[in-house]
Amino acid sequence: MKVIETLSAILKKHNIKGVQLSEVVEVKMAMEGVLADGTVVATPNESFEVGAELYVIDAEGNPQPAPDGEHTLDNGMVLVSVGGFITEVTEVEIAEEEMSADIAATIAAMDEQLTSIKNQLAEKETELASVRAELSEVKNNLNVSQAKATELSKQAAAVSVKEEKAVVETAVNFSKKQTKNDTILKTIMSLKK
Repeated sequence: MKVIETLSAILKKHNIKGVQLSEVVEVKMAMEGVLADGTVVATPNESFEVGAELYVIDAEGNPQPAPDGEHTLDNGMVLVSVGGFITEVTEVEIAEEEMSADIAATIAAMDEQLTSIKNQLAEKETELASVRAELSEVKNNLNVSQAKATELSKQAAAVSVKEEKAVVETAVNFSKKQTKNDTILKTIMSLKK
């Protein structure tokens, strides 16, 4: 027997009228929040919005319709509920803090350092581009030199620059004294060789 049927039978037995029993419907919560006092509230909607049901979750995890009034979440959002429904949502505006002089000075110093580092980086990139261009030129010269060396290594060896001189024997008569004509003739003969 179901619980509702059992309770109905007891109510009928004791002649209690005016009590309606209905099945408990499980409500699935899509959004939860925590109130400033630690109480958990939830809604089946995707967000806390006007018109959404608002439940307070008890210690056993059972949802109960939220009481009428303002409910401040731990993030500062304020929910106003009437009859278990959200009637107003107030987002909290977070005031921006003024920056202290120390923080402003630190930020300015960091900005200057960053600018300096960027300038140094640009200089180094320029130097690197110059070195790369120089390296490329050296590589090209090396390739040309290697090609010439390969070409020269394939050629036959050149003829020797030294010429063999033929030895001409001239009979010299030591008994006679050489005349001027003999000396000229000897010189002409050596030039012909």
